[in-house]
Amino acid sequence: MPHRPTTRNVSITPEIEAFIAGRITSGRFRNASEVMRAALHLPERAEPRKDAPARWGRDVGTSHNPERT
Repeated sequence: MPHRPTTRNVSITPEIEAFIAGRITSGRFRNASEVMRAALHLPERAEPRKDAPARWGRDVGTSHNPERT
């Protein structure tokens, strides 16, 4: 069975609304959900993980290892 996203309602400030609108207007994102998903993934990327070396190639589409450069 395919994964179906859950809908959540959140309150945001006018500044965040303007930020989201700007990202959509720029063409980088198609809608507010895409902007919010990208923002919510940032903490995951910032935190070091035990499996990071194995994931580098999958995450960026390359086998480049930044520790070897």
